[in-house]
Amino acid sequence: MKLYVFRHGESVGNRQRLFSGWSQTPLTPYGESQALAARKNVENLTFDRVFSSDLTRAVQTARIVLPDVEPVLDPDLREVSVGYLTERNVDECQEQYGDALQYSRRTRDFTFFGGETGEDLRLRAGRFLQRVSQLDAEQVAVFTHEGLMKGLLSVVLCSTWIPDQRVRHANCAYSVFTYSPEMGWGLLKWNNE
Repeated sequence: MKLYVFRHGESVGNRQRLFSGWSQTPLTPYGESQALAARKNVENLTFDRVFSSDLTRAVQTARIVLPDVEPVLDPDLREVSVGYLTERNVDECQEQYGDALQYSRRTRDFTFFGGETGEDLRLRAGRFLQRVSQLDAEQVAVFTHEGLMKGLLSVVLCSTWIPDQRVRHANCAYSVFTYSPEMGWGLLKWNNE
């Protein structure tokens, strides 16, 4: 099985430098154009199943990239919850919370603000991969968020959350994971723009 995992296009939260977390922030016009470009990159591929985070920016991206398929919405594919920082400006929060916020952003541990940790993301990613591994499918498309993508990477490559901020994933780029019952999960491509 090949699992094509797309990060959503640029959202209003990305553009305005907001903590999006579990907010229902939509794509910007530029994010929509990114999704149209991604559609061209995968137009020769067919997918047996399509899943998406239930957050607006991921669902919109899925519907643009694969307009003939309605994705199955899965809350396990959500971005990290940032608690009460949701929809607040990153720079203003940095000024208000200083080192506590810097630590949270570096480690993806937002429990101080009533949110989740990177480990929570990794556990959600693991649950999703376990369910997908049971499917009779050759190619599966997934539309999600950068944090959850790092959660998938952590499950596949490590036994713990990868906190390294240098592991990035561009908007509307995709990564490809592979699965076989004999070998388990592997990574074929990361951040294929």
